[in-house]
Amino acid sequence: TKAADAATKANQQLADAPDQQAAKINFGKVLIFGHSQAGRYASQLGSKIKSQGGKVVKKIYSGLADEDANNKEGLKTKIKTITGEFTHAYLFLNGNTAADGNLYEKAKRSIIEHTTGNLKVPKQNIVVILPPVNLSDPNDYNLDHVKKYYKQKKDETSEKYNARLNAVLAGIRRNASYSSRRGEGINKRARTYFEGLGVKVLNPITSTNISDFPDGYHISRLSALAGTAADQMIGSSHRVAVRSKSDTAQNVSSSRALESTARKAGLDPQQALS
Repeated sequence: TKAADAATKANQQLADAPDQQAAKINFGKVLIFGHSQAGRYASQLGSKIKSQGGKVVKKIYSGLADEDANNKEGLKTKIKTITGEFTHAYLFLNGNTAADGNLYEKAKRSIIEHTTGNLKVPKQNIVVILPPVNLSDPNDYNLDHVKKYYKQKKDETSEKYNARLNAVLAGIRRNASYSSRRGEGINKRARTYFEGLGVKVLNPITSTNISDFPDGYHISRLSALAGTAADQMIGSSHRVAVRSKSDTAQNVSSSRALESTARKAGLDPQQALS
């Protein structure tokens, strides 16, 4: 299917990117900040950072968008309550909005500016992580899946239990559909905006496996996908003197062409390359 092909392509891009692989980094004080998806990654990401000598500060605010909205403070307000200096920041942003909703550009800029200006994180040490995208068919979710997470309550009749299961299933399917639409919707727009600010954005985290998204749109904290994504987040913080395969191939091709031209002109190829 197109969804499966898209997921495979995105995950292969992550695997192939040399600057996305786990690397030894000189971590100091590290901020993990953002909406509820941050909590799903925080355990594995935090452990990996600590194993490399870093100190982790987690600030997670479930249900909040980047901007103040729906009578709730947004992440742009919450981050201003954080003080101190950090060496790295993992910012989980762009959540809790409609798939084609308001991008809240001013709030996003404010969060980045506070991170670099007040928290003293070098821009190159900031990684923005957008919500993961569930590319499975919503109809792949069934009552057997729901029963893994919702058990029959004491004194709950079978009729009421089945009604509750079906209501939950309908919600999960809606969540899965919403998550899928985000990928080509607001996530794509957010990526363009953040990259325009000169901020690194993690490659899309996608899956067609319903077990990776038990409720349809939140990633499972115990999934292998969350662990792999955590490695990629750390790898995104380590981009020093790392060239992609395409860059390397292009440089080799250019060098060979220059050597050939130099020989034809009767020049020393090594001098032409120096």
